[in-house]
Amino acid sequence: MSSKMNDKLSVLTEALQKNSPIEKLEQIVKDLLGKGYSKESILAEFEDFRETTTDEDYEDVVLEVMDFLTGWCSPHKRLDTASLKPMIMN
Repeated sequence: MSSKMNDKLSVLTEALQKNSPIEKLEQIVKDLLGKGYSKESILAEFEDFRETTTDEDYEDVVLEVMDFLTGWCSPHKRLDTASLKPMIMN
């Protein structure tokens, strides 16, 4: 993993401590996808983070955002490069 992605993911704990942590993590994922990172690499980093956290609430939020990446959610919540294309074009 590159240090740039590592730097970006180092803000996970901070994002989880904010109001609306799901939205904060969604934005982090969108930023990473927009920079060309693969879903698989993002999922791997989120999984590593999830395994190290001891806070169940944090883990639940991380798992929910991981579901958005894998498509295990409502279609409007999916996070992938195809869903970002309309936003990138605007």
